Amino acid sequence: LLALAGNPHLVRVVGDLRKRSRLYALPALADRGELEASAAEHVELLDLLLAGDAEGAERLMRQHLGHVRSLWAASSR
Repeated sequence: LLALAGNPHLVRVVGDLRKRSRLYALPALADRGELEASAAEHVELLDLLLAGDAEGAERLMRQHLGHVRSLWAASSR
């Protein structure tokens, strides 16, 4: 999805962060039964981008990032 934004620096930064966090995030998501919901958000975001719905994509991306932040906050307690 990031590659579609055309920002190679952002792609590298997020890729690095994902590599570092994947060891912790995926098992936690799977344990809480939230892995499928997260994947569904990615699919929905891609659909919005392909449809040219910038407002919908922005709304969903903000929602997704908020969701991810709350998951990380919960897992750090």
